[in-house]
Amino acid sequence: MIGDWKGSARIIVTWCRQNNLPLQLRIRENGTVTGSVGDATLKMGKLKRNRGWLGRKLKVKTDYIITGTLEGSIIAAEGIRRSRVKMPVNFDGKEFTGGFGTNGRKFGGKKSGELRAASLILKKRTSEERR
Repeated sequence: MIGDWKGSARIIVTWCRQNNLPLQLRIRENGTVTGSVGDATLKMGKLKRNRGWLGRKLKVKTDYIITGTLEGSIIAAEGIRRSRVKMPVNFDGKEFTGGFGTNGRKFGGKKSGELRAASLILKKRTSEERR
C-alpha cells in the first residue's frame, strides 16, 4: 500500500455541478497520507484499519479508512470548502476501492452540506506518471 496513488470518485450530491472528484495520495510506511483531494490539500492524513475479523466476516464497514483535514477548496470553481474528510476503502492488493465523505450537514446543500462521492478507485502511479 506504500506509494503514490491516483484516481477519482463520482460525486453523488445533487447540489454540486461537478460530477468527478480527482485524488492523488501518497501513503508512507508509518501510515501517514498526504496529497490532493480535488483542489484541496490533504493534511494530517492517516490510513488505519477500519474493522477486525468479525466485521470482515459480517461484511460490516471496509478494511481501511483514510482520514485527514483539508486545506483550501475541494472544488474551487464552485466555492466548495470543507475541513475534514473520510475515505472508507478496501484494498485488493492492486487498487483501493470505496467511498468518500466530508464533514457537513446531511441536508446542508452547497454551503454546509456533506460532500459525498461513490465509486472511489485509486491505482498505483507508475514511475513515469510521477515525473
